[in-house]
Amino acid sequence: MGRGMPHGHEDSPSLSSLTSGLAAVGPSLASCGYAILDGLLPPCFALALHDEMATLHQQQLLRPHRFGFKSSPSAPVRIVRKPHIYEAELSEPHVREHAASIGTVSELVASAAGAAFPELQLSPGPNGEGTAVKLQCNEGHGGCFPLHFDNAGPPSCRKLTCLVYLNPSWAEGDGGELELVPWLAPPMQIPPLGGRLVLFRSDLVLHRVLPSRARRFCFTIWVDGARTNEDKLVLPESRSAREVCAELGRSGAQRLLSRAVYAAEYEASLAACMGSSEQLCAEMVAQHRAHVAACDASGPLAKLVHAARELKRELAHVAAEVAAGTTAPIVAAAVPPPPPPPSDAQLQPATRAGTAGAEAPSVESDAEAHRTARAGSSALTVRLSACACSDSLVRASVLVL
Repeated sequence: MGRGMPHGHEDSPSLSSLTSGLAAVGPSLASCGYAILDGLLPPCFALALHDEMATLHQQQLLRPHRFGFKSSPSAPVRIVRKPHIYEAELSEPHVREHAASIGTVSELVASAAGAAFPELQLSPGPNGEGTAVKLQCNEGHGGCFPLHFDNAGPPSCRKLTCLVYLNPSWAEGDGGELELVPWLAPPMQIPPLGGRLVLFRSDLVLHRVLPSRARRFCFTIWVDGARTNEDKLVLPESRSAREVCAELGRSGAQRLLSRAVYAAEYEASLAACMGSSEQLCAEMVAQHRAHVAACDASGPLAKLVHAARELKRELAHVAAEVAAGTTAPIVAAAVPPPPPPPSDAQLQPATRAGTAGAEAPSVESDAEAHRTARAGSSALTVRLSACACSDSLVRASVLVL
């Protein structure tokens, strides 16, 4: 695999710089399922990638996004177009020919991820094996994606998603933010700033793209991993449904419950994405509601769904109190404090990630940064890590004691 960029671009990143940059946010990826890096791609180089993508779109090498939909298990598959979204696979020869820089940096990022996160057992191989790269243009006009997992289950082996944004002139109000929805925790919106790299677990992090009102370029690198999809959803008699649900943030088994636990959010995201086609949107919403109803009527599964919904409501309430500064820290000796926030370049999970020109979070002390609050059960402790800043950055994770 080549380590330099084609055309001799002086600002191209090296494999070593990418590996060290990714390794620096390893703790965030391990504990939260995602991480955000700014500045890893030099501005001039990111702009060159943007121009390469814009040329591809101008040459009509990015095609309208289409997907298959079945209104019922017995219905035939219909091919449906997603409005305002244009894409191409880097593996297509005529695309790769015109996206040499994107292809090379994608291979570098995949290799760097494999070296930086050995615990994930990623499997990027030579010549792009074990990876897939998709190039995308969102034309605006409300173009978006509904809630989904990048790895919804077998036969997919995707374990890590690496998103690279190429929007040098993005501004507040342009939309198109990535919204991550970690299991039971408050969602976080990430602006698609030029040169920004977002990493998240393909099998663990529910997410969507909010409606975009301006043209938005990005490319996505998916890296396969060993032992993906091996998690099982088990409810031992010795443990409550509430305890099991609290641990699902680290398990791909959450995918079995997510559509029911986030029923309203799924439906709203479907309406935002497909609302321009009333009939199709109605069919998709009806299918979604049928799925949720089946979960609610399914004995043990329903017990887990209801417990997860309750925990989700409690976490949202506690997170709001912490963000508002109305919840005093509670010292809990049994729960070790979370690691201190990383440097400004390594953004931590938040309800709203930083944008260009925004002040970096200021952490006055460990007591101010880390608050612990009980969540209605002696068996559970909800740990909230809050940074004191104008954007009220909040992270929540649930621990079973």
